[in-house]
Amino acid sequence: MPGDQRIIVAHDLTGRSTDALQRGARLARTLGARLVIVHAVDDGLPARLSETVSSLARDELERLAAPLRAELGEGRVDALLLHGSPWRMVVEAANAPDCRLLVIGPHRWRGLGELFAGSFAERILRAAQRDVLLARLPAVDDHGRVLVGIDFSPASRRALLSAAELAPGAEIILVSAYHVLFRGIIARGHDPGEDPALEAEKRRLEREIGSQMDDFLADMPERLRGARRIIAEGGPAALLSCLAEYEEADLIAVGAHARGRLAELLLGSTARDLADFAPCDLLVAR
Repeated sequence: MPGDQRIIVAHDLTGRSTDALQRGARLARTLGARLVIVHAVDDGLPARLSETVSSLARDELERLAAPLRAELGEGRVDALLLHGSPWRMVVEAANAPDCRLLVIGPHRWRGLGELFAGSFAERILRAAQRDVLLARLPAVDDHGRVLVGIDFSPASRRALLSAAELAPGAEIILVSAYHVLFRGIIARGHDPGEDPALEAEKRRLEREIGSQMDDFLADMPERLRGARRIIAEGGPAALLSCLAEYEEADLIAVGAHARGRLAELLLGSTARDLADFAPCDLLVAR
């Protein structure tokens, strides 16, 4: 039931997490879910310092939660202080069965006593078993235009359905990228932009992908079956990033292909590249 779901926002208690918290609050209202603001204090701190930091962190969490309780309703917003490795504690909280979504900022988490070797966001994306939203843009409004990367895998299906639920009023644009195999051979040494054989092969691939898209969407809601489609040559991450700027999209959604224990070691290259370079919010669906 939607009211039993939780949206968890990982907050580092600085302004860098403002957009994530604003977006989490908007989505909690959209889904009718509970909002949980989570901060983790490094458990490697000396005891007296840990007590001081924990007290300050608890006060700050309550300060952040207070206006949201007034907005979303008393009992709909929780502040949760954890102790341990920050990214592991956040993942542990997000992997609870009632968590619908984890919202994080794109910054590196620089908790006292621990400096992450690498991106906090990438570690979360590798290890979380729930959908993760990487919030980059100010949440001044609900998401209005969403690009969904479609490669016809179960992961991209999950991304599409999740994006549709999280952005019920948004325009959905389906994006499929492809590569022309043996491009140089097909072009026969001519200018690829003018070679008839190459253009014919691209048209063939686009027809084939269009037919696959029809099958992929056959059992989807009408809103998704009728969504605009973009089929273009290029790498998926680069294509989605360029289109996000051109289409003025505020959300990109992709699936995470690695699952289970493997996901802790690997993150699909498209999701990983977008986590670094996407010009808008990014949803990685599990």
